[in-house]
Amino acid sequence: MIRHVVLFKLKPNVSREERDRWIEMSRLAHTRIASIHAFSIGPDLMGLPRSYDVAVMVDFDSLDDVRDYAEHPEHLPVVELARNLSEHIASVDFEF
Repeated sequence: MIRHVVLFKLKPNVSREERDRWIEMSRLAHTRIASIHAFSIGPDLMGLPRSYDVAVMVDFDSLDDVRDYAEHPEHLPVVELARNLSEHIASVDFEF
């Protein structure tokens, strides 16, 4: 299994409403991607200086599934909005 983790540091001017709309859009889109075994998204709760604002965790069978997911038509609008809202995005993919 491969776990795909993405952290988002949102731009300072992004409102809570904008963030929450993106999170809900992401939750809905990910229900339509068959290769996903598990999906989680949520805002940071601690608000520490080192914290990112939103985290996503997605589990797949293989790296090929991760690559296909990156180009999936349900995923692409979510990615575009995330890029527009974020000042920094970090990711890691690991086997577990």
